[in-house]
Formats: sequence, C-alpha cells, structure tokens
Amino acid sequence: MKFIKNENGYLLVLTLIVLTVISIFLLSFLQISASHNKQIEQTSDTYEVTSVAEMGVEYFDAIIYREIEILIIKMIDDIDQLNTNNYNNQEEYNLAVKNIKNNYMKNIIPQKINEIFSSHIGKSFDIASISSFHIEDYTYKNEVWEVIILGELFESNKTKRLKSIFEIPNEEILFSILYNENTNGGSPNEPIISILPQFPNTKPPIGTVDCTKLFSPCQSNSLNDYLRTITNLELYYTNNSMTNINQSLETLKKLYVDNNLNISSSFALKPLSEIYVNGSLEIGGYSGGEGAIFYSKGDFITNSKSDFSNINIYTEDSFKSTQNLNIKESKIYANNWNVHKINHIENSHIEIKNVQDFQKIDSIKDSNLTVHSNTNFWGIDSMTASKIIVNGIASFNDKHSINLNNSIIISKNIKFNTTGDNNNNVIRLQRNSYYCLLDKPTTDISKNFQINDHSKVLILDDINGSNNINNGDSIISVKKEIFNEKCEISTDDNTIKPATPDLKMNDDLVFFTDVIY
Repeated sequence: MKFIKNENGYLLVLTLIVLTVISIFLLSFLQISASHNKQIEQTSDTYEVTSVAEMGVEYFDAIIYREIEILIIKMIDDIDQLNTNNYNNQEEYNLAVKNIKNNYMKNIIPQKINEIFSSHIGKSFDIASISSFHIEDYTYKNEVWEVIILGELFESNKTKRLKSIFEIPNEEILFSILYNENTNGGSPNEPIISILPQFPNTKPPIGTVDCTKLFSPCQSNSLNDYLRTITNLELYYTNNSMTNINQSLETLKKLYVDNNLNISSSFALKPLSEIYVNGSLEIGGYSGGEGAIFYSKGDFITNSKSDFSNINIYTEDSFKSTQNLNIKESKIYANNWNVHKINHIENSHIEIKNVQDFQKIDSIKDSNLTVHSNTNFWGIDSMTASKIIVNGIASFNDKHSINLNNSIIISKNIKFNTTGDNNNNVIRLQRNSYYCLLDKPTTDISKNFQINDHSKVLILDDINGSNNINNGDSIISVKKEIFNEKCEISTDDNTIKPATPDLKMNDDLVFFTDVIY
C-alpha cells in the first residue's frame, strides 16, 4: 500500500484550528468581561444612589437638630422668665418648670418636626447637577415618624428609597451637657457647672502677624492705642504684665497669654470678651465686660475688685481675694477657694473642688453653691430660693446661724462644732426648705435645727426609710425615690448630682434611630 507523504498545507489547517479556538475563548472572555463591567456599573450606581439617599437622611437630621436646639434655647428662656416669688414653695415652682418642659416635648417640638417634614415633601435638593434627594412621604404615629427619602441619579435614572425611623429622644439623652449654658444666673433649680469650657492654645500660631499690621489675630508684647483701631481684636500677648491700658482693650474679642499675667491698672472690657491665661491671672479693677470669660490655668487673683456682675470666671487653681465680694449673675469655677468674705450672691453658680472655710455670707438668692470637699460654714444670714451641695461633711461653727427660705442644703453628713456648754449652732428651715443628708448622723441633731412652714430634715435610708414625709415629724428617714425628688438630686452612685437634666444638646446626637434599606 502506498502512503501519501506530502504534508503541504498541514500547518495552515492547524493554524486555522488554533485561531478558531482562540477566537471562541476571546469572544467568551469579552462577553463575560462586558457583563461583569455592566454589573460593576450597576453596583456602582446602586452604591452611589444609596449614598445620595443617606445624604438626605443626614441633611434632614442636621436641619432637625438645628431647629430643636433653637427651641431648647427658647424653652430655657421661658423657664428663666419664671419668678420664684410668684410661687408659695419649691414644689409649685418645680411643677411650673415641668409643665413648660412637657409642653415643649409633647407639643411644640413635635409640631415643628411635622412642619419640617411636610414642607419638604417633593422638594428636591440637587447635588452637583448629577443627583438629588427629597422626602417622598412620611407618617407619624405614637411619637415616631417614618420618613421615606428618595435618592436619584439623573444619568442612569437610578433611584433608591430609604425608610428612616425618627423619634425624639427622652430628656436624659436630649439634654446632655449643661443646663442654661447660654445664660448667666437663672432659676434655683439649675445644676452646677461641672464641665469647664475648652481651654485654647495660647501660643501664637506660626505666621501670626505683629499687631502693627492692624490685622486680627495678631501678637504684641506691649499695649498701644492703635490696638483699639482693630475691630474684634484677637491678641496673643507675649508679655507678663499690663500697665497703662487706657483704651487699648476696648475692642478686645479674645486675649491669649502663654504665661502669668498681671493686669495692674483698671480697664474697660468689651461685652463677651474672652481672656485665657496659661498661668496665674491677677487683675485690678475693670468695667463693662458683660458675659465675658476669664480663664486661668493658675490662680485667679483679685485684690481691688469686689463686685462681679454677669461674668464667667474659671480657674484650675485657686480663686483668691482679700475683698468682700458681691457676685451677681455670674459663674465661678475654682479648684480652691481663698476669699476673705462674701457679702451677696445672686442669680449665680459657684462650684469649688476644695474649700476649707466659707466665711460668713450675708445673703444667697436664686443661686447654686457646690463644694466637692468637707467644708466649714461660718454663717449665712439669708438663703432664699437657692441650693448648696456639699459632697462631703458640712460643718457649722459655734454661734453662727444658717437661715433658709424656700431653699435646700445637701451634704453627705453634718457636724456642729461647739466651744462651750451652750450650743448656739442653729439652722432655721422656713417655707418648704429642706436639709438633706446622705448618711445618718452619729449624734442627735434635733437641737441644732429650728424647723417651720412644712420644712424637713431628710435622711437617706433606702431600706428602712419612709415613703411619706407628711407624718408630722420634722426629721425623717426616707427612701431614695422620695429623697431624690425632694432634694432635687441623684444619689445613684452615692454622690450628689443635680437632678435637673442638662439642657444643651449633644453634638453627636442623631435623631434617625434606624434606616431600612
């Protein structure tokens, strides 16, 4: 048999077969790749339109936050307008405050939220002309809103609906920093300061110009009259003393000093000015400065100024004065206290971490005084619609009386210091006043009190205490719930805290509690 040995054209056939197989694989790959790219594009559009809808949730959350904060400030103003003289006792005043809060929480705030949602139905918010979001619909039931927010991509006509669940937090969550942060003074029901404002960097930032350039902020080591030509002056002062101030600081907005500062001469201060000293601050007399802030890392010293009105003083060391002080519509926070005497405190908050002695105080009215240590009191002639909190033992000294009128003193325990056989320590409780004790006294204290007009001494005893304070006794052991209510505090962790919820909103607060995709 004869075989054909001519192989001409074999390579051509093989090449065609290989090319055919490669083409099949290539076409399949391109088809798969195109499908995959389409899926990626669709997924990308889905992510993008979902982000647009989520942006709508964040936007309306921010709007509601702003509107509620405005209403909270209005509520604070309404509470501050209450005149304690119009109420017969603390309970009537507390009821009036409660009614105002309930009206805002149950009526005014929900009505405002409804107005926001209804006014934005169908109203689109364009984002860079490529997408938008709007409220499609909402329902309200049982103090909860269900809001449908629609996100849309213009080019792909892709849309995404998110159902957002919105509800108003309770008071404890909603009001989370400090009651009446925006005002000075106020009702006797306000809690203590407790949280200091943030202390800024007092060193001049790199590139801060000299004040001779007449720019603000600026830095200088001396004071000259040209400073008053700089509107809203923010001054980094690099010296440690100020003399012959004249009118140099009359346009001052903020003063930063990175060491000790002694202001020896009197000066006029612009309202709402802020002075920050990274050391001790000693001042002479000043005028004006309504709502101003003095904040020193070291001692705050004033030996020529006696009247403080509508001012905020914070010192992380000692408040020192040889003057007889009058404090009105002000806030003072200090780690330590070394003051000769206080004549009058009115519509003010004072909080001190450590103080050994409070020399005789002539009067306290519509104010809070809080001390976080054992403290000696040398008499209070008149205490009206006010509260004193002592997170320690309150000691009262021989022949010095304390007179309360519609007021509260709270301490962990109480001690009467006597020097002779006749005990003249007397605390007079009148017009629904309370003295509240976290711990049971180890001695008989009944002889040290004169109790009238529905006033009481309340001793915390959550095991054997009574739920009734109207049994005719003037000194009563009561359970925690009654104790906290009448003394207007919280004692859950055996420390004394204000019971009134804070009324400045938390910056991290989110109102939309759930988003359903």
